Parts: sequence; C-alpha cells; structure tokens
Amino acid sequence: MQRSHKMNGLLPINARWLQGRYEDKKEIWEEVSPLLWVSKRSAPICFIYSLNPRYHQGRDEMINKLNSYHIYSEKQQIEENLHQFWLFYPWFDMVVKYVFDFLDKTLFSE
Repeated sequence: MQRSHKMNGLLPINARWLQGRYEDKKEIWEEVSPLLWVSKRSAPICFIYSLNPRYHQGRDEMINKLNSYHIYSEKQQIEENLHQFWLFYPWFDMVVKYVFDFLDKTLFSE
C-alpha cells in the first residue's frame, strides 16, 4: 500500500478523507483497501479509467490478485485525461457500452 506524505504542511486528500496518514491510521487504510478484500468469492471487475495515472493506483495489483483466483477482469481506457468522464457527453455513452458489454459477458455467458 502506498504511504501518504504531507504536502506543504497539509495532508493529501486521501489522508484527510481517511483521518490521517497510513502510518497513523493503518487500521482505517487497510479496512478501505479493496486489495485486502479480494478472495476466491470476489466478483469479476471491469476497470474503466482515463489517462490520468492518479486513478490507476492499485489497479494492476488488483488484477494480479483477481488473476490468482481465476476471476475475470478487463480494462477499458478512455483516451482523455479526465476523472469524472462517465458523467458527461461524449464519454457517458461509451462507458454505458463498456458496462453493458461487461455485464453481458460475465452474467450471461456460458
């Protein structure tokens, strides 16, 4: 798990949201870590993400863990440097298609 660091005397947003740095609030950080909750009973996951590397953190580790349990996952990249792309035109329709195709593949395939 990546540790947070103080930036200009302020905690980064993730540390503020989790009530402190990893070093100080390890239990909270680990409780919210999706990596620690993956098991053989986990559901397939479709990762839909933009070019912004900030939102890729943990994705490849999660895929590796899912692979270790033979759980299907797929990645779909939006070729823009956005965060909230799924809410807006023209990306909304693309995201809906990715989700629909993923659900069709994982829920209705034999």
